Amino acid sequence: MGVDSPIIGRQWEVCSPIDNQKWPRSRQRNSGSIKPWAHRDLKPENVLISNDNQPILMDFGSAIKARIPIPNRSIALQQQDLAAEHSSMPYQAPELFDVKTGEDLTEAVDIWSLGCVLYCLAYGHSPFETTDTAEQGGSMVLAVMNGSWKFPNTKGSNPNPNGNNNNSNQSLWVYSDRFQELIKSMLVVGPKARPTIFEVIDSAQAILDQQSHLPE
Repeated sequence: MGVDSPIIGRQWEVCSPIDNQKWPRSRQRNSGSIKPWAHRDLKPENVLISNDNQPILMDFGSAIKARIPIPNRSIALQQQDLAAEHSSMPYQAPELFDVKTGEDLTEAVDIWSLGCVLYCLAYGHSPFETTDTAEQGGSMVLAVMNGSWKFPNTKGSNPNPNGNNNNSNQSLWVYSDRFQELIKSMLVVGPKARPTIFEVIDSAQAILDQQSHLPE
């Protein structure tokens, strides 16, 4: 099924998983053969799970060509307005809150959002939906732009921002150092310092491979 996007015209509403056997990694890595796009609204609500447990990305109304030069302030403000309208604040990359003249917006905005999604899948909320922000008058925008976030204290803190504590689930909050390092690498304020999607895939696969070799 298609959807009419005010930004990019008619596009597909959902994106099914790519079969790596049919699309070799060498082709995936050939940046010259790929015209990158950015979803710009990656969040848990936009990821469906199929009957065979495959993630399916949906809602492409926010999608836009990924690499956008920002030659002047007018275009910078235009991009900020687009992000404010189509992106979800707890998952929005810092460079979309304050678009800089003379720099490019790239697909790195989605790497940041995906890092927030991974954090949410692990701990139940975006790294910027915290009690510090909600109860102490903190600014989510400033927290995002400064990269002010942390992992929950698995020995006593509660990852639920609503404050509902359940000690029986605390063992589920502990994740490997490699998994946390992957999230850290994706939530770097400077977009050029973030990994590419292919590096994220490689890191995630290495984590899965490591887990598969753990004793039961």
